Amino acid sequence: GEVRTKLSSEPGKTQLNQGFLTHPRSNGKAEPRGDGFELRTDQHGAIRAGHGLLLSTEAQNGASGKQLAREQAQSQLDAALSLSQSLGDTASGQQADTMETGPEGIGDDNKREGKQLIGHLQHQQAALKAWEAETNTDKEGKTGKDISGRQPLLILSAPAGIASLSQQSHTLAAETNLDLVAQRDTNQTSGRRWIHNVGDKISLFVTGLQDKIALKLIAAKGKIQMQAQSDIIEVTADKDVTITSCKERIVITAKEEILVTAGGGYIRLKGGDIEVHCPGAVTVKGASHNLSGPTSLNAPLPKFNKGCEQALDSAAATQSATVRLG
Repeated sequence: GEVRTKLSSEPGKTQLNQGFLTHPRSNGKAEPRGDGFELRTDQHGAIRAGHGLLLSTEAQNGASGKQLAREQAQSQLDAALSLSQSLGDTASGQQADTMETGPEGIGDDNKREGKQLIGHLQHQQAALKAWEAETNTDKEGKTGKDISGRQPLLILSAPAGIASLSQQSHTLAAETNLDLVAQRDTNQTSGRRWIHNVGDKISLFVTGLQDKIALKLIAAKGKIQMQAQSDIIEVTADKDVTITSCKERIVITAKEEILVTAGGGYIRLKGGDIEVHCPGAVTVKGASHNLSGPTSLNAPLPKFNKGCEQALDSAAATQSATVRLG
């Protein structure tokens, strides 16, 4: 039937509409406008739950399950933790940084710092399992014995998907860790710029497939610029390293020395001298050879802004979000 109830307060048009929802009657007829419930107001609204809040589109026909029935959400969180830890262990085994998803803290030196009580993905997963602790569905107190305190989680669960949208800015903030886990692809698109500012370090790891491209960095136009402004850049490959300029030059410049070595032989450019040494033969072939007097070419080197180096080091050490420049 077309049963409906309405609880309404005229100031701010605050209403709870339930059942077969309709527009106000006109000429004795009420036009349908939906089924279910609608909670609305022209003023502010707030939903508060001191022990935790579950917002879910998981079906529970006829209110037949528990209040905190969350099997789908728990399964998703379990799977996210499993994938995160599995790939994280693989990455750390290949010299990438260790992820802080488990119960232990990870220090700046990538060493484990002992168990933490809250703040990591595994803590969320365990807390959700123990969510019913001290409720009337846990009369014997068996739930969450090893969980530190009752954690007031906000759980959003939608088997068919979640869209979070804004015409203005959209902020995600976490006091400890922000974990993004996708069982398949993670796609990010930015219409203008993509800026990541990191206080300590960036660690990128790809498991990859044999004989397939595992990492691509492509700029259709403009330069690609890489700088280590106060330390070393290392590029290492198990097999070949290929550097190609399709139309112009390859320029290698160093202030102190360039050393090229293979098989015991080497070429060293240092202090205005060129050394060519090898344990075997040196072969020089050409239509002509011009050995004239000395000359030199001093290529310009880029300059880095060192004025802010101490401020950057201090911010990284304290994990500060702000840096005083100048």
